[in-house]
Amino acid sequence: MLDKEHTERRRTNVLGVGVSSLNMNDAVQDLLVARARGQKGYVCVTGVHGVIESQRDPELRKIHNRSFLTVPDGMPTVWMGREQGFTKMGRVYGPDLMLRVFEATANPVSGRSCEGMDRQGLKPEAEGVKRGSGALESNYLYPSQDETGGLDVGAAVEDEMMKSPRLRTHFLYGATEEVLVRLKRNLETRFPGVQIVGMYAPPFRALNEGEEEELRKIVSECKPDFFWVGLSTPKQEKFMSSHDPRLSDPNYRPHRSGLNEHPLEAGIMLGVGAAFPIHAGLQKDAPEWIKNSGLQWLYRLCQDPKRLWRRYLYIVPVFLWLATLQVLGIKTYEISSE
Repeated sequence: MLDKEHTERRRTNVLGVGVSSLNMNDAVQDLLVARARGQKGYVCVTGVHGVIESQRDPELRKIHNRSFLTVPDGMPTVWMGREQGFTKMGRVYGPDLMLRVFEATANPVSGRSCEGMDRQGLKPEAEGVKRGSGALESNYLYPSQDETGGLDVGAAVEDEMMKSPRLRTHFLYGATEEVLVRLKRNLETRFPGVQIVGMYAPPFRALNEGEEEELRKIVSECKPDFFWVGLSTPKQEKFMSSHDPRLSDPNYRPHRSGLNEHPLEAGIMLGVGAAFPIHAGLQKDAPEWIKNSGLQWLYRLCQDPKRLWRRYLYIVPVFLWLATLQVLGIKTYEISSE
């Protein structure tokens, strides 16, 4: 029998953002068990950037705190958790989480796709994307099983999954059509039999009513278990909140946000941002030692200084200052979803 911890994780308080006190194995187990039980919701993958944005945007903070999980994407959030007594807390880096879930749900059987999709999972009008033999090839090399760690779900999790043995499915939302095609190809190559049943490349603006209806119909035909969102913070968090599958449940009313509601017929939504260009082979990921050092922000800054220097010039010193005040007990924060 799986204990309550797997569905109601305790949270560490990081400047009022409730970050789930777990590590990578815990996160993958929770997601697999949740879908085996038919649970729905969204997952925020949050580091220092999301925490600081939440200080300026109270609604974003509530979105983090209403999530099914808010996993620690950066080492500073892990260190805050360990300081609060969650000694087994570990980093759950979005791109790595995506690989682990795909690994756990791969199955060497023939696939299916949403009605109205072509063989690449895109809408027919996406045929304009060039797909020559060289145009979509990727030099990205996936980590081996030894590098990412094999999935050990444990006996209790296996019992839960056996109760609902249906193959788990995936939907990709975000980026451009070409990025999605490359991403789908790479994931299917790395994980034979994985079921990517649909894809949608949104415009670089909010969806209008017609596009919302189109997306709703596409997703309702697929009903994917895992709906992956590859936008930036805070866009992806607000998208997941307004499209939260739980919104179709009238019992979820007390937790509604002030955003327009367009619930999708999906299982669990996960906002993984940079995972899309990384796994499409368009952006180089940081080495493991940098990921674990707390200096990945510096690595990303060196990759794209023109776009990121203002962001990190602000969020790094502000986080260090506010986190110090919280640790010393000078400033306190409440985890609130209301």
